[in-house]
Amino acid sequence: MQQDRLHRYHFIDFETSGLGQLGSIQGNGIKGIQIAQNSVADWAEYFNKDAFETIHFGSLVCLNENGTASACREGDQTILGVASEHPTLIAGENKGDKSVPVGLTGLVRTLVSTSKGDIKPGDMITSSSLPGIGVKATKPGIVVGRALEEYKGN
Repeated sequence: MQQDRLHRYHFIDFETSGLGQLGSIQGNGIKGIQIAQNSVADWAEYFNKDAFETIHFGSLVCLNENGTASACREGDQTILGVASEHPTLIAGENKGDKSVPVGLTGLVRTLVSTSKGDIKPGDMITSSSLPGIGVKATKPGIVVGRALEEYKGN
């Protein structure tokens, strides 16, 4: 135990206002670097968007024909990720109303609907006819990820 303490280095903490510490980067000089997350957390990047479009946190985000982010619509083939409210790590430039943080990997709370059936853990999630809202994927295609929890519309 004493030797473990001697070889553990703590580099950076990730904190979010109102939530406290979400994670940290640690290393021990031997086994490399470890990213430790304490809660629902993701790695995100700011993407440019139209200042007049509102993209709610939890919305599926796609790359549109103008090369900017917008809320996904059914059949979109360019899903980037999910608009993230509390990313642990975030890259890019915050341009206020002209950008949106998009979770690219990790756990991101996602807005979903049961319009294609109840969602069970492990179900793949894709875009729907409701802008930004995910649904259970019922056929092969582009998905944003897997559901980790059940959702029956309540």
